Amino acid sequence: FPVTISGTIQGNVLRKIGPGLLSLAQQSGNNVWATNIDEGSLVVESDNVFGPVAGNLSYGSVALSGGTLVASGTFSIHSLRRVIVNSTSYVDVQNGKTLTIEGPITNPQNIVKRGGGTLKLQQGVDISSITVEEGAIDNIDAWSAAQDSDFGQTPASPNSSFFNFYSG
Repeated sequence: FPVTISGTIQGNVLRKIGPGLLSLAQQSGNNVWATNIDEGSLVVESDNVFGPVAGNLSYGSVALSGGTLVASGTFSIHSLRRVIVNSTSYVDVQNGKTLTIEGPITNPQNIVKRGGGTLKLQQGVDISSITVEEGAIDNIDAWSAAQDSDFGQTPASPNSSFFNFYSG
């Protein structure tokens, strides 16, 4: 069953596990070091849900490790927020919406684009393979340039408290 969290989340890591659907309502004030999507779907409608943006690329990062990031609104993931793809994962941009990833995407193994919306890639995105099941990818030049780039390193991750959310 779907679950929606509309309050503020505090902690080092928000980790989505389990096959269900978790929605984070549009909000600001979250304070997490990283958001990990390991299983199921995490539905977001703005960049605010990932916490504050800082000069450290590992702060407020988004890691895709087999789950699905669902963009239910049109928004940009800030250029200082790192998106890390650890295994085959899905980006689902809903019909009529656009998700722009302004900053780096590191450690890509495979992103599968789903949903009828548009995924925009910017700033030398280092993706080796994009499978498009639905919708569109804009800024193919960023993808082409990335084919020859070196892949970045995974940032150090905090080793204390996790907020694990199991849904399903």
